[in-house]
Amino acid sequence: MIKKIFVLAFGLFIAMTSFGQVSSDSLQNANDSVVTEDSYSEFPVVALGSGLTKAAGDSAYMRNDYASAIQLYETLLKDGEAAEVYYNLGNSYYKSENIARAILNYERALLLQPSNADIRANLEIARAKTIDKVIPVAEIFFISWTKSL
Repeated sequence: MIKKIFVLAFGLFIAMTSFGQVSSDSLQNANDSVVTEDSYSEFPVVALGSGLTKAAGDSAYMRNDYASAIQLYETLLKDGEAAEVYYNLGNSYYKSENIARAILNYERALLLQPSNADIRANLEIARAKTIDKVIPVAEIFFISWTKSL
């Protein structure tokens, strides 16, 4: 009896761990995770009506043609907003080293889907790459005199 319970519990544990695993690759190593209609994701599939498809943008991204992917995604966004298109546009900008626009589009995607962990992770990685160069201004001479007294 105890053997059967143990085997059943072990089987359930194995089943839960094998189906519950999600890839947690960072944007640096696996930024090629453009959301496509065929791939599993937290994004709903978007129907786009202007003859252009999101798949065309995804295809350009996969060919490392980020400029074309950016242009296609931005054209798609003129027809309507979609979190997955903003997310992919952010990925394209990130890969083309335009970090500011990548952050902007990740934030737009996050506004449409605030609970999406992938968007949040990529946004944090992009924010970590920003460098704020603040050059201190020299003090006026009478302030430095006052401090020295």
